[in-house]
Amino acid sequence: MHDNKDASVKLDDPTTEEASSYMPYDLLPPSDNWVANSTRRLSRIELQKAITKVKRFVESRLETDLNLFEHTAPIAFKSGTGVNDELDGSESKSPVRFKVPNQFVPRGITPKPLSELSPEEQEEAKRYAMDCEVMQSLAKWKRIMLDRLKVDVGEGIYCSSTSIRKGYKGDVTHSVIADQWDYEIRIKEEDRNVETLKSYVNMIWKIIHDAETYILQEYPSIILDDHPSATCELVIVLV
Repeated sequence: MHDNKDASVKLDDPTTEEASSYMPYDLLPPSDNWVANSTRRLSRIELQKAITKVKRFVESRLETDLNLFEHTAPIAFKSGTGVNDELDGSESKSPVRFKVPNQFVPRGITPKPLSELSPEEQEEAKRYAMDCEVMQSLAKWKRIMLDRLKVDVGEGIYCSSTSIRKGYKGDVTHSVIADQWDYEIRIKEEDRNVETLKSYVNMIWKIIHDAETYILQEYPSIILDDHPSATCELVIVLV
């Protein structure tokens, strides 16, 4: 039998040449979870499992409490359609853009620049190429989908979306990566009022409160002595 001991590589060991060829060590997530607050009491594996449990809990409640169904979220839009969100409209907050050549290129071969193509190939490249941009927000898209799917009044969709927002400076409330749930519900014209808004806010808050209660029961060791538990009652202040 062939002894293959030397073939095994620990990817978390920065001294191995093969490990560093996958990704620079300083870009890999730490092996220990010391960057969080109360969740530092969980290992990185336990933390990922806990995140999954919270997501499944919240998504289940979105479906039952708000009468939503999940829809796959797009990751990019064709430029110029107006579906993507420009956020504050400034150039710094503009979406990440890229071009889809829509050409057949054999694997391992770099596409030729447009100037090196024949006139026929240039015409084909211009006809089928698409300018695209990474999704920043699903606000407009969700409303389009409610109409396209012929969703009934009182029913809606939710999406688990990940977007890139290159114009943000990272802090405790902002990130260049936005990982979030988006939802949209069809309501009657006469229900577009503050009371309806309050009712949905309270339902969402109840889900968040119950998710906290659930995960603390699953992982009681993460709670700290000064942990501020979310109150079940929410005070809504309109300004």
